[in-house]
Amino acid sequence: MRSWARWVWAWLWVLGACGGAETRGAATPEEAVERMASALRRGDAATTEALTDPRGRTLTPEERADVAKRFVTEHRALAKELEDAARGPIVRTARVPLANGEFVTLHLENGEWRVDGAVLDPPVLSSPEEAALAMKRALASRDLDTVVRVLAEGPRDALRSDLASLDAALADPSLFEVSTSGDSATIVLPDQRRILLVKEGPEWRVLRVEEAPNAEPTNTPFRLIEK
Repeated sequence: MRSWARWVWAWLWVLGACGGAETRGAATPEEAVERMASALRRGDAATTEALTDPRGRTLTPEERADVAKRFVTEHRALAKELEDAARGPIVRTARVPLANGEFVTLHLENGEWRVDGAVLDPPVLSSPEEAALAMKRALASRDLDTVVRVLAEGPRDALRSDLASLDAALADPSLFEVSTSGDSATIVLPDQRRILLVKEGPEWRVLRVEEAPNAEPTNTPFRLIEK
């Protein structure tokens, strides 16, 4: 993704660091935006480097070559956009990671941090990963107890075993292998099971879960998990 942070870092690679520049970070978002715009106009590579998130400093050799040709003129437009942004209201937000891999978003209002009210709403399944994590939450809540109570012992134990193993396979979203094609997506889990998803309106929904190749057949009475 060619975000402005990556373009700035590429510019540093092209120009090299300039001596004598201010290299401290910014104390506020407003200061960061204003100083970045000023540094871009001056051609101050060291200051732009100090203000750039290190996570945005990864470019391929091809992208660097492209930037070397184009950034000299493009950075002026970026400086103008940053200056305009600094004159308007800046919304401060923060993301707090949770143990289950999700995040809670906070907003700074009148000097106080407040949790985004959306945390109380049903999850918006705007990506295949979010749909998979929503399924994990449902599995963790064990809401199927009222259903499995009417099952015979064998199918009930098989269903609970399948759900527990699927819950474990969904533990680390960073290990998901996600492929998307239009309104269809597939997530390959670490145990090689595959979650098939479809996009319905703005949200992704789980269509079915396929067992890993050569997996032992199960006695699960439902068709969520299939061979």
